[in-house]
Amino acid sequence: MLYERGLFLLNDPLEAYLPEFKNPQVYQTGETGETVIVPAARSITVKDLFMMTSGLTYGGYFFETERQVAQKVAAKSESPDWNVRKLSKTLASIPLAFDPGTRWHYGFSHDVLGALIEVLSGKSFGQFLKDEIFDPLGMEDTFFKIPEEKKHRLCSLYDRNEEG
Repeated sequence: MLYERGLFLLNDPLEAYLPEFKNPQVYQTGETGETVIVPAARSITVKDLFMMTSGLTYGGYFFETERQVAQKVAAKSESPDWNVRKLSKTLASIPLAFDPGTRWHYGFSHDVLGALIEVLSGKSFGQFLKDEIFDPLGMEDTFFKIPEEKKHRLCSLYDRNEEG
Protein backbone atom coordinates (compact mmCIF):
# COMPACT_ATOMS: atom_id res chain seq x y z
CA MET A 1 0.00 0.00 0.00
CA LEU A 2 2.70 2.46 0.99
CA TYR A 3 4.73 1.54 -2.10
CA GLU A 4 1.67 2.08 -4.30
CA ARG A 5 1.20 5.49 -2.64
CA GLY A 6 4.71 6.40 -3.77
CA LEU A 7 6.17 6.71 -0.27
CA PHE A 8 9.27 4.62 -0.99
CA LEU A 9 11.10 2.73 -3.73
CA LEU A 10 12.44 -0.79 -3.33
CA ASN A 11 16.04 0.25 -4.03
CA ASP A 12 15.94 3.13 -1.55
CA PRO A 13 18.61 2.89 1.15
CA LEU A 14 17.03 2.04 4.48
CA GLU A 15 18.79 4.91 6.25
CA ALA A 16 16.72 7.37 4.21
CA TYR A 17 13.83 6.42 6.51
CA LEU A 18 15.51 4.79 9.51
CA PRO A 19 18.68 6.85 10.07
CA GLU A 20 20.01 4.41 12.66
CA PHE A 21 21.00 2.15 9.73
CA LYS A 22 23.42 4.70 8.24
CA ASN A 23 26.97 3.35 7.76
CA PRO A 24 26.28 -0.31 8.58
CA GLN A 25 29.09 -2.56 9.68
CA VAL A 26 29.60 -6.30 9.11
CA TYR A 27 31.27 -9.09 11.06
CA GLN A 28 33.82 -10.89 8.90
CA THR A 29 36.58 -13.39 9.45
CA GLY A 30 40.01 -11.80 9.41
CA GLU A 31 43.18 -13.13 7.80
CA THR A 32 44.13 -15.18 10.86
CA GLY A 33 40.60 -16.46 11.56
CA GLU A 34 39.62 -13.81 14.09
CA THR A 35 36.28 -11.99 13.90
CA VAL A 36 36.67 -8.41 12.71
CA ILE A 37 34.22 -5.59 12.08
CA VAL A 38 34.39 -3.83 8.72
CA PRO A 39 32.19 -1.28 6.91
CA ALA A 40 29.43 -2.90 4.85
CA ALA A 41 29.97 -2.89 1.08
CA ARG A 42 26.70 -0.98 0.69
CA SER A 43 23.61 0.14 2.57
CA ILE A 44 20.66 -2.10 3.33
CA THR A 45 17.86 -1.40 0.84
CA VAL A 46 14.13 -1.73 1.44
CA LYS A 47 14.21 -4.60 -1.06
CA ASP A 48 16.81 -6.40 1.11
CA LEU A 49 14.34 -6.35 3.99
CA PHE A 50 11.59 -7.92 1.88
CA MET A 51 13.99 -10.57 0.55
CA MET A 52 15.74 -11.39 3.86
CA THR A 53 19.08 -10.40 2.32
CA SER A 54 19.75 -7.52 4.74
CA GLY A 55 22.38 -9.20 6.92
CA LEU A 56 20.05 -8.95 9.94
CA THR A 57 19.50 -12.16 11.89
CA TYR A 58 17.42 -13.53 14.73
CA GLY A 59 19.12 -14.27 18.01
CA GLY A 60 21.11 -17.48 18.13
CA TYR A 61 24.51 -18.95 18.86
CA PHE A 62 26.04 -19.94 15.51
CA PHE A 63 27.83 -16.69 14.72
CA GLU A 64 28.60 -13.35 16.34
CA THR A 65 25.66 -11.37 14.91
CA GLU A 66 23.21 -13.94 16.28
CA ARG A 67 24.89 -13.91 19.70
CA GLN A 68 24.77 -10.11 19.85
CA VAL A 69 21.12 -10.02 18.74
CA ALA A 70 20.18 -12.63 21.36
CA GLN A 71 21.96 -10.71 24.10
CA LYS A 72 20.83 -7.18 23.26
CA VAL A 73 17.24 -7.96 22.32
CA ALA A 74 16.71 -10.15 25.42
CA ALA A 75 18.09 -7.41 27.65
CA LYS A 76 15.84 -4.70 26.22
CA SER A 77 12.67 -6.53 25.17
CA GLU A 78 11.48 -6.97 28.77
CA SER A 79 10.89 -3.23 28.97
CA PRO A 80 7.16 -2.35 29.03
CA ASP A 81 7.71 0.32 26.36
CA TRP A 82 9.52 -2.05 23.95
CA ASN A 83 8.31 -1.55 20.39
CA VAL A 84 9.31 -2.12 16.79
CA ARG A 85 11.20 1.20 16.56
CA LYS A 86 13.30 0.30 19.60
CA LEU A 87 13.94 -3.12 18.09
CA SER A 88 15.06 -1.43 14.88
CA LYS A 89 17.47 0.86 16.73
CA THR A 90 18.85 -2.05 18.74
CA LEU A 91 19.43 -4.14 15.60
CA ALA A 92 21.12 -1.21 13.85
CA SER A 93 23.72 -1.09 16.64
CA ILE A 94 24.87 -4.65 15.87
CA PRO A 95 27.20 -5.45 12.95
CA LEU A 96 25.47 -7.43 10.20
CA ALA A 97 26.13 -11.11 9.57
CA PHE A 98 27.03 -10.43 5.92
CA ASP A 99 27.06 -7.64 3.36
CA PRO A 100 23.53 -6.63 2.33
CA GLY A 101 22.32 -8.30 -0.83
CA THR A 102 24.97 -11.05 -0.85
CA ARG A 103 23.15 -13.85 1.01
CA TRP A 104 19.74 -14.92 2.21
CA HIS A 105 19.12 -15.58 5.91
CA TYR A 106 16.00 -15.48 8.06
CA GLY A 107 16.09 -12.67 10.56
CA PHE A 108 14.38 -9.56 11.85
CA SER A 109 14.14 -8.00 8.37
CA HIS A 110 10.35 -8.03 8.31
CA ASP A 111 10.20 -6.59 11.82
CA VAL A 112 12.32 -3.69 10.56
CA LEU A 113 9.76 -3.32 7.74
CA GLY A 114 7.25 -2.76 10.56
CA ALA A 115 9.41 0.13 11.78
CA LEU A 116 9.54 1.47 8.22
CA ILE A 117 5.74 1.32 8.05
CA GLU A 118 5.55 3.34 11.26
CA VAL A 119 7.83 6.05 9.89
CA LEU A 120 6.10 6.23 6.51
CA SER A 121 2.54 6.14 7.85
CA GLY A 122 2.99 8.16 11.03
CA LYS A 123 1.10 5.41 12.92
CA SER A 124 2.15 2.52 15.10
CA PHE A 125 2.47 -0.73 13.17
CA GLY A 126 -0.56 -2.18 14.96
CA GLN A 127 -2.67 0.90 14.28
CA PHE A 128 -1.67 0.91 10.62
CA LEU A 129 -2.73 -2.73 10.26
CA LYS A 130 -6.02 -2.03 12.04
CA ASP A 131 -6.84 1.07 10.00
CA GLU A 132 -5.64 -0.12 6.59
CA ILE A 133 -6.29 -3.87 6.63
CA PHE A 134 -8.24 -5.31 9.54
CA ASP A 135 -11.09 -2.78 9.80
CA PRO A 136 -11.69 -2.45 6.03
CA LEU A 137 -11.86 -6.25 5.75
CA GLY A 138 -14.11 -6.63 8.80
CA MET A 139 -11.45 -8.58 10.71
CA GLU A 140 -12.80 -7.93 14.21
CA ASP A 141 -10.86 -10.72 15.91
CA THR A 142 -7.30 -10.10 14.72
CA PHE A 143 -4.86 -8.77 17.34
CA PHE A 144 -1.27 -8.85 18.48
CA LYS A 145 -2.60 -9.39 22.02
CA ILE A 146 -6.05 -10.82 22.68
CA PRO A 147 -8.21 -8.33 24.62
CA GLU A 148 -9.32 -9.56 28.04
CA GLU A 149 -13.00 -9.55 27.00
CA LYS A 150 -12.27 -11.98 24.13
CA LYS A 151 -9.95 -14.42 25.89
CA HIS A 152 -12.85 -16.71 26.81
CA ARG A 153 -13.19 -17.54 23.10
CA LEU A 154 -9.61 -18.78 22.75
CA CYS A 155 -9.58 -22.55 22.26
CA SER A 156 -7.59 -24.89 24.46
CA LEU A 157 -4.26 -26.10 23.16
CA TYR A 158 -3.36 -29.68 24.00
CA ASP A 159 0.11 -31.13 23.79
CA ARG A 160 1.33 -34.69 24.17
CA ASN A 161 3.89 -35.17 26.93
CA GLU A 162 6.05 -38.16 27.99
CA GLU A 163 3.06 -39.79 29.74
CA GLY A 164 0.95 -39.53 26.59
